[in-house]
Amino acid sequence: MSLQQTLQRVERDIAAGNLGRARDRLHGLVWQYPDDLSLRERLAEVYWQLQFPSMAGCYWYLHEPSTEARQRAVREFEHACGNDPLHLLTRLKFRGDPERLPPYARDKLERLQRECERKYGRYPVFHATSKRWQFSPPSWRRRVAAAGCVLALVAFFGLALFGAGVALRHAIRLLQTGFR
Repeated sequence: MSLQQTLQRVERDIAAGNLGRARDRLHGLVWQYPDDLSLRERLAEVYWQLQFPSMAGCYWYLHEPSTEARQRAVREFEHACGNDPLHLLTRLKFRGDPERLPPYARDKLERLQRECERKYGRYPVFHATSKRWQFSPPSWRRRVAAAGCVLALVAFFGLALFGAGVALRHAIRLLQTGFR
């Protein structure tokens, strides 16, 4: 089914008061066309009609707040995510190409990524071809920490082997002397 046909069905569902079905169809379209922010906006309007302002804020997040209701919904979304950049990015699940976004949306995404990088050393990157998300490459601090952990494990096992060797030598000496 084409985008236009699905949007016509969405409008019929809304007119018939079947907002749940319209919501589900719009979720499918957002997944299928991640760069089309108008679909996110329409989904936000449906969530607003369903009286889920936090979810509406999630889908209005990348749009410039043009009304007080939108601003309130975005604030509720941010509050529901604890104003945490990782939680916000994870809930947004933007899988499109950030370069295709309008400047406002691109700036918001980049700001969240910078905050997430500063706070966690990485940020989630969603891809249009995958349902899973990956983290950005680890920072130098994480690499140094990983190398330190490996060195600590090597030292631990080295000392354990050394201790086992010493204990074995003492046991052999005891056996040779006959426990005298």
